[in-house]
Amino acid sequence: MFALAALSVGVVALYLSYDIGSAVAAKTRLGDAADTAAYSAAVWRARALNFAAYGNRAIIAQEVAVAQALTRQSWIAYFERFTETVAEVAQIFPPAYAIAEGVHEAVQIAQELTDIAAQAEIRLRDEPEVGYKTLLVRSQRLIHGAGGVFGAGAVALEVAKAADPRLVAFALPDGGAYKRFARVYSSDADRARLADVTLRSLDAYSRDRGREHYLPLVSSCLLAGGDPRADYHKRGGTMLVPGLERWEAADTGSIKNNVRARFSRRCSRREIAPVGWGGAEAAAPRPEGGLRGDPGRVRENPLAYANADRELANAGERQHTTTGIASVLELDESILTGRRPPRSRLAVLASLPAAKLRDSAALGLAPAGAGSGHWPGGRLWAVSAAEAYFRRPPAAGERRSELASLYGAFWQARLVPITAADRDAAQAYVER
Repeated sequence: MFALAALSVGVVALYLSYDIGSAVAAKTRLGDAADTAAYSAAVWRARALNFAAYGNRAIIAQEVAVAQALTRQSWIAYFERFTETVAEVAQIFPPAYAIAEGVHEAVQIAQELTDIAAQAEIRLRDEPEVGYKTLLVRSQRLIHGAGGVFGAGAVALEVAKAADPRLVAFALPDGGAYKRFARVYSSDADRARLADVTLRSLDAYSRDRGREHYLPLVSSCLLAGGDPRADYHKRGGTMLVPGLERWEAADTGSIKNNVRARFSRRCSRREIAPVGWGGAEAAAPRPEGGLRGDPGRVRENPLAYANADRELANAGERQHTTTGIASVLELDESILTGRRPPRSRLAVLASLPAAKLRDSAALGLAPAGAGSGHWPGGRLWAVSAAEAYFRRPPAAGERRSELASLYGAFWQARLVPITAADRDAAQAYVER
């Protein structure tokens, strides 16, 4: 009898230890799955933020490419006019005229090819509705939205199912924190920040291509003091006209010299002969025709500037319709005011039906569902948390510290301790 009693106690202990061991093992696997799902969801969110950063950089690159295309068009138009002027002057010496005319014809062909290439490039990069820049802006917002609670929850569920088809996982609501994490530029002041980055990204030649070449000419003011030398005054540049909707490129070249006034007989430096000029524009919603700004100080050659302005008003091949400075995503200022770097946090709740445990009931040693009543809602639960944070990797360059933004693609993911708020949110869901 004693042996039978001891055997019965042993069977009960074995039954309980097996059930407890199965529950502990399942709970451990569930916790690991919750951590993996939370980390994976945070990685997806970090990638969405990095995509926004790459998108911002690509959008700036499109703007710079448009400006450079206008630079090429403006310069080749200027050079075409320059060679034409040289050919006209060279008519007094037939051998030189033949060479100058040949160069001018070659430049005309180059100008036609440049205009065709610039039109195709600007349409590809910044055509309204279908240009690459517009597609970048739309995809940026789409991917950023996919990093929200719903998208992160979908990633968490997929990862949990890959670990164990019996598991269910989803991201807990964050009260709109992710939506407030970044915002779309909504005002001209916001877009001016992107314009400033774009202008600073332009190459030096596009910004200002002016120079002076002294000429072997003697002015009538040789004895009046001042610089007696004449010079070829070249000015040119590409700029974003105030208003954020219009790029202008212009080039002018004129001969300047000190000239004595007819009546006052005073000497002053003046433009005595415009030699070359050209311009190009790209604007939203459509080009206006003519020059509005002073890119590269081209107004210093007023006669050549007037010629460039007049020609551009009728030069359809050098007028392009674009979208202007884009409204892109950037971190909201409200999250940048604190001392802590901005972080986008999320919590994931994972569960396993208690009926799916490999316990004594699953082995037929106890009634089906005998142990499921011990668990809230008949399920095992585990909560985990992770965050996307900004940090430049040590191998990314000498700058180890950098302010978080959506221009640097250095968003990473890591697990973080769960908080009381995470537990309360999970508890509220479990008890529903």
